[in-house]
Amino acid sequence: MNCPILHISRSDKCSDRAALADFVDSILWATRAGDVATVQRLEQAIDTHVFRLYALIPNEVKMVSDSTAK
Repeated sequence: MNCPILHISRSDKCSDRAALADFVDSILWATRAGDVATVQRLEQAIDTHVFRLYALIPNEVKMVSDSTAK
């Protein structure tokens, strides 16, 4: 599957980058604490954030989710 490069405005890019960095930092803390449920919740939040960035419709979200299922 080919994924297009997303072009977003500079102000949006900074806030989105900060939000994703916060998610990752939280995942690292939860992983160190052994909090699997929180890690899974945060991973889902990252997925949802990225789906929103790419403006994916529900069918596309399902396709991506199905192709990356563990």
